[in-house]
Amino acid sequence: MAPLVHAAAIWALLAHAARAEPLPALDLDPAITTVSGLSSGGFMAVQL
Repeated sequence: MAPLVHAAAIWALLAHAARAEPLPALDLDPAITTVSGLSSGGFMAVQL
């Protein structure tokens, strides 16, 4: 039964993604654009 549930969940996610609207184009200069992030979840997992 679990594989059927997993298959149904994957199908639902793919069907939802197919209906998603594309993101708008942004007027950004790649020469001065940076991407940053912070994740303490991985660090906390190591501590547990």
